[in-house]
Amino acid sequence: LPAPPRAEAARTPSIGDVGRLLAALGAAFDLVVVDAPAGTGALAEAIFRAADSVLVVGAYNAQGVFALNKQLAALGRMGLPAGRVQVVLNR
Repeated sequence: LPAPPRAEAARTPSIGDVGRLLAALGAAFDLVVVDAPAGTGALAEAIFRAADSVLVVGAYNAQGVFALNKQLAALGRMGLPAGRVQVVLNR
């Protein structure tokens, strides 16, 4: 998406804005990839819930596996079905 003409004109999108944008993109394209923010805030949760599939990327080391497990547990607490969540290990 293009940036606003001036930085001061920018605003943080609402959860509704994100939902409408994802719905419009999903209707227009067969595949939409969203690089979601790390963590489990309201914006990330809205993106995860709207997704057909969630790819969780983790580093192939002890710290990365720890963070990956933490993220997978958070997605489970959100109630995302395990079949919609896939893991990618990046080395």
